[in-house]
Amino acid sequence: MTLPPNEKADVLARLRSVRGHIDGVLRMIEDDAYCVDVVKQVSALRAALDKIGRIELRNHFRTCMRQAVLDGREDGAIDELMGALAFTRDLL
Repeated sequence: MTLPPNEKADVLARLRSVRGHIDGVLRMIEDDAYCVDVVKQVSALRAALDKIGRIELRNHFRTCMRQAVLDGREDGAIDELMGALAFTRDLL
């Protein structure tokens, strides 16, 4: 389902920031930047992407998952979501 307009604008802004940040990390690698500085930037990228993922996940629960439960399709919806998340197969 579509994100509400304010959340969509937030996600798009965050993604644009991530894109710029990746360009910065690319330059750092090209310029042989200090390893720890690169690791810090990669960590910041992960955090930004995690935030985007949480926004999307919350929207999924609020819309698609809610509708799946109302329609009696929760098992399939849960399986779909578990497959989409970055879990190891050991946890499934």
